[in-house]
Amino acid sequence: MEKNIKLTMDANRAVRIIVNEEEKYIIPENNRNISADRIYEIINFSIGDRYTVISENPKKIDEPVLNFFLELFKEIISKINSLDDTNENTISYDNTESDFRDDIPF
Repeated sequence: MEKNIKLTMDANRAVRIIVNEEEKYIIPENNRNISADRIYEIINFSIGDRYTVISENPKKIDEPVLNFFLELFKEIISKINSLDDTNENTISYDNTESDFRDDIPF
C-alpha cells in the first residue's frame, strides 16, 4: 500500500504529521520530541507498504525545525522502503513435497 506522509508547519509553530490525508500526530512548539514508538504508530508499517514523505511550509515558519523532522522521516522511510526491496530478492522454500527422510534417528 502506498503511504504518503506530509509534515506541515502551522502558524503556531506546531508540526503536523499527516498520513494519506489523515492527521496522525501534532508536535507542539513547546515540546519538540517524538519517540520511536510514536513514529512506528504513525507510519503503521505493514509488509509491502511503500512510503513517500514531503513537507509544506509556505510561510517559511521555523524552517530548521521542520527540516529536521523531514530528514528524520526521510531516513526512516528510506530504510523501510529498502526492506521491501530486500524481500523481493528473498528465496522462499516450499517444503510441501519434502525430500527429507523421516527415518533417521536423533
